[in-house]
Parts: sequence; C-alpha cells; structure tokens
Amino acid sequence: MKLYKRIIYRLAKNDTPLAITERIKQAFSALATDLNDIKFFVNDSIHGVSGINRLLKQYPALTAYLHTVETSHGSEQRLTNLPVGWDGSNPNGCTESIEIDDAIEIIRGVKRRYPLNKLTFIFDRLPMLSRNPNCSMVEPVPFFVKGRLHSPKLFTPSVTGWSDYPSPCIRLQSDWWISGRNNFMDAIVELGDLADGIPQLELNETERQLLESIGEIYHERIFAAPSNEEEEADIFEKMMTGERIVRQFYENGNLFGVDYPYKLEPLLLGDHVSEPLSVKKAITAEFKKRGFTFNTKYSNGGVYTITKVTNNHHLVKLTFTRGKFDADVLCVGSIEGPLWNHEFELPAAHNNMKPYRVTRQIEVDHQIGNIAAAYDATEKPIIEAIDDLYGSGLPWLTYL
Repeated sequence: MKLYKRIIYRLAKNDTPLAITERIKQAFSALATDLNDIKFFVNDSIHGVSGINRLLKQYPALTAYLHTVETSHGSEQRLTNLPVGWDGSNPNGCTESIEIDDAIEIIRGVKRRYPLNKLTFIFDRLPMLSRNPNCSMVEPVPFFVKGRLHSPKLFTPSVTGWSDYPSPCIRLQSDWWISGRNNFMDAIVELGDLADGIPQLELNETERQLLESIGEIYHERIFAAPSNEEEEADIFEKMMTGERIVRQFYENGNLFGVDYPYKLEPLLLGDHVSEPLSVKKAITAEFKKRGFTFNTKYSNGGVYTITKVTNNHHLVKLTFTRGKFDADVLCVGSIEGPLWNHEFELPAAHNNMKPYRVTRQIEVDHQIGNIAAAYDATEKPIIEAIDDLYGSGLPWLTYL
C-alpha cells in the first residue's frame, strides 16, 4: 500500500490563479528545477462567447490539444493533454506537456479575455514532493479508490477529500460557479510504501517550506493507493462483496427493517410560521449518544459531517445535506478504509417520500430522529459486517 499526503490550501481573494501560478514558477525557479510535466484541461461553456476560440486565435499551437465532445447540453470544445485512461483525456493522443510560461499566459486571460468554463493545471511528477527518487519516471495510472471502482477523475475541487491522485504534484482549478469564479488548489506528497515500513507521515522541513511558499495550508490528510496488481485485485474482490452486503437491504430506495419513530407529513409553503432552524442541534441530540463527533473542516454551506471510528479502525462518516429553500434534510452514510469506501443511504421515511418544506425545529428534529432510526437499522447488518469483512485497519491512520 502506497501512502500519500494531500494538502489543501486556503485561498484569499488576492490568491488569483495567475498569482498562484507565478508563485509556483518562482518557487521552482529558486530550486533550479524545471516543471517538465504540466497537465491541463480547459473547456468552453456551450452558452455565450467561446474562450477556446479566442485562445486558439492568440496561440494557434494549442490546436493540437483541441477536440469536441457531445454532452447532454450539446457540443463542448476542450483543450487537454490528459493521457488515455483519465476522465476528460485527449482522444487524439496528444499528451505533450505545455510550458509554465504558456500556462501563465492562458491564466492571465481568464476570466475576461478567455472566458473558459473550467480550467485545471496539474504540475505533475515533482521529485521534491516525493520520497521515492524514481517518482518522476512513473506516469500515474487510474486506480481503485474509495468505492468508485476504476475512478479516472483527476480533480474535483472540494474540501471533502474527493479525487485523491497518486502522484506528487500541485493542482490548481478555476471554474465558473453561480455568479463568479471558484478557485481551488491542493498538493500531493508521495510518502512511501508500507512494504518498506511506516513512512514519516508529517511533512519534512523541505516539503513544508516549499508548499507554504505558494499558499496558506488549510488542511492535510493521508490517503492510499494499491502497491501492485495483486493488492488491487484483493481489494476489488472485497469491494464487490461489500457492495452486495449493502444492496441486499435496499429496494427502490427504501431501507428494510427500519422502525421509524415519527410520521412525516408533507407540508405546504405557509403551513406554519417559520422559525430559526438548527440542523446541527438535531444531529447532535441524536448522534452524540451514538458515538459520533462533528468534523468542522468537512461541514459548511448546508453540509454537516459527523464521524466515528469502528472496532477495526475504519471510519464511519454520515453526511447530512440541508435541501434548497429549507426543504428536507438528506443523509448519506459511508464506511471506509485506506483503499475502499462503501456508501449507503439513510432515508428519513419509507416509500421515497418527496421533499417537503421545513418551517419548524420540531420538523427538523423528527427528520433527524428518523434518520437515526435508519442508522440503527444499518449498524449491525451493514456497518459491522463490512468492518469485519476487511478486518483490522491501520490504527495510526486518521483518515480526515
């Protein structure tokens, strides 16, 4: 099992993609190190002005990376050098790296001159972020991670830890989000292989100095990837068994064996006078006694995350999402180890009850109370069964 550390940055208003990229260039210039593998992905919005057309007019050499894909919304132009096997890869096989100065010029035009929908840069295979001296010789390949089976996604901007990428790199993304640009940056340090013993889990002085020179670190977490095909095959077999364990307790979105304590009635707008609502208060009341604690770094914007560790040192995570306009509260549970993850729904009622408007705290309390009953119904047949399936975990792994 190979271990990596993912570093997530806190970006201030003045941490624009251009400013960040220039800092990255400066940091590596100071180390007299070239950025020889810069992967990138940009796409156009199908509405409005084409940023890609404007970009190609200014830099026609980028045409080699151009291709068009059909989406559910229509034809979409893309420029990328991602290799085959990754989500959004270049079907023309053009994977040649771009230069750092080219990356800076592209970013300099976003968002006005080149109104690109999404822009991702991966400054990849960086020797100074790997304790393996041969890291720069190895091209990352898709691997099983966290229950998504052969997940090829390189990057999803979220503090919830999605898109672990098995390569020492720095990643930067900027995309349109509602009324402005959403910017995100993280870095990945290759720690080592457990076959060689438990590596140093904390960043060393050189790694930290480099990473802090390009931004303010917000969060750090460990993730893992299989060391070889045999380990990957073993995990795959157990994952398939775990999925069967989960599926046998659901039918058409309903969870078997739940004795819901509250009858939830659909409410219409204006049925009751609205009052201040606290989803966190209701979650705490029901789940603190079940051994869960809040994780504040994974709770924001109407998302509430609580966790606890199993007997075999695997992580149980419940993620509550407050619906739009104070509609119902939804909950997805999961149990995970270093290389796998199994999700299960925790519905608040039978028969796929449609969302209803919440206007009083008691309605939130009843929803969370029913979700707690659903959790109780899954604890032994799903959570404990999967915990036993994988056996003892890594007692020093913190997951989050």
